[in-house]
Amino acid sequence: MGEVFEKMCRYHVLEKGINGDYGNFITKVGNWWGNEILVDESGNRRVNPTDIDIVGLSGFDKTMVIGECKFKNEKTGKSAFDALFKRGKLIEGKYKIVRYIIYSLNGYTDWYEDLHDIQLELNTIDDLYQ
Repeated sequence: MGEVFEKMCRYHVLEKGINGDYGNFITKVGNWWGNEILVDESGNRRVNPTDIDIVGLSGFDKTMVIGECKFKNEKTGKSAFDALFKRGKLIEGKYKIVRYIIYSLNGYTDWYEDLHDIQLELNTIDDLYQ
């Protein structure tokens, strides 16, 4: 079901992006696969495959939205945002990230109340049907 949930979320981002709800005009939505370098406590480096569930691009102004989808029975915590923010740095360059989006099947813990100056949108499954 996780893959189906991701497709639903991508469609939701495309629909909102076409309507200009993110302040830009999203015309392409997909995902991204790449590698990140992880460093352990001993300073050893290793390459780790990673992905971003949602990447929505606006070719008009070279901006993008990126997102994470969590199809889990528990509430989504801050680690989902931290991972998304870190992975966004791997692809930002040609396009500028204008919004981070997280979809959670079962809502969120209270971590997001501490974030300021970051364009963040939190959605639940109910938001997909509005």
